[in-house]
Amino acid sequence: GASWFQTQGERPAPDSSPRLMPALPLPSAYDASLMESGPGVDSASLELDSAYDEGTEELGSGTQAGSPCYSGFFGTCIACDTHGSCICADDSDGLSDFVLMDRTRWGEPRLLCTINSSTVDALNIIAMVMALVLIARIVRSLRVQRSTARECSVPSWKHKPLIALGFCFSGLLLSIAMHLLKLLDPGQILGVDPLPSAISFLRKCCFFVAFMVHNQHATQVAARTQEIILGRQEILRIIQRKERNLNLQALVGIFGALLPTTAATLSNNGFHTLKLQTTLFISSNAIGALCTAVAVYVGMSDLRFFKRWFNASIQASKDSYAIGAGGASRVQEAKRLRKGTILEQQSATLETVAQLERSRDSILAFGRRVTAATIALGLSYLVSAAVPFMWTHMSYVTPAQSIF
Repeated sequence: GASWFQTQGERPAPDSSPRLMPALPLPSAYDASLMESGPGVDSASLELDSAYDEGTEELGSGTQAGSPCYSGFFGTCIACDTHGSCICADDSDGLSDFVLMDRTRWGEPRLLCTINSSTVDALNIIAMVMALVLIARIVRSLRVQRSTARECSVPSWKHKPLIALGFCFSGLLLSIAMHLLKLLDPGQILGVDPLPSAISFLRKCCFFVAFMVHNQHATQVAARTQEIILGRQEILRIIQRKERNLNLQALVGIFGALLPTTAATLSNNGFHTLKLQTTLFISSNAIGALCTAVAVYVGMSDLRFFKRWFNASIQASKDSYAIGAGGASRVQEAKRLRKGTILEQQSATLETVAQLERSRDSILAFGRRVTAATIALGLSYLVSAAVPFMWTHMSYVTPAQSIF
């Protein structure tokens, strides 16, 4: 007590007017009690000093200045500074994509430290490496398809496999640009800043277009095999119906991909409340989950459709060959004896059968891979929208989606 008086100077006269007692014993209350009681209050003064110190420590564990740390729906901050911003460790921050926890850019406190920056950097590097590997494979496929287009005397801009690969190539380049941007400037937030949001939107559009063009090509290849049986008009009608369905899927998917860009535009025009960001984030992922569910259903239906049509065409070609060879029994006998003399037209029929089987197997294998990837993507959208914990940890999910 004596040391406190020495630092404060001369004591003020006690005020005799009635007043309310503060919640914690302040120095003025301590001073007045000492003046009234005299020197025989050592134990009381120690108790007051202890109560004051404990109250100060309890307040300091919160914010050191009385502003409460965040404790709400998204979690609880353990320690924060004088402005109420959560204090993060060296390798952690609140730079979460879409639902931003570090809100200091708008003069608000950092609510939580939800992101481990080292882990996010590692995921972005892995995503970039995977994209580079896929680009190398696509470059080889582009060369093959360019040669195929020349052999078929088809302009490159009309050769659908070449177009689909070109959009995949562009989408992967945009993926690398987005992950590189996150590495160089972690403060660029998806759904908040325009640049990464625009890159993500363009990337998704490229993959949507590639998916549409590939499905159109696969439908045309499968349909041509049935043109003699069903007639040209019926085949055109089937192709047009499937193209309308693909266009509708793409439009819904592009609308869902546009929501983060919309959120970024709103954030840069003063509309950046936590509730609005969360609402747009959930809506975007819910639409993404719905689109992928529809895409999986349509994709599996298309696989059955392609398999049925290819098998029917293959069987028709085999029947034609059997008739030309003099009956199925002679064909079986020739296979058993491995005879090598086959008429020229029969050889052409066998080549047609082999081409149909290769086309069928290639389209079905690619379709199964795309369906599996779409299921994984749809599950990530669903979990991101349905699990609140994920809402503030999306900086991990975005590169993970690129990897898988």
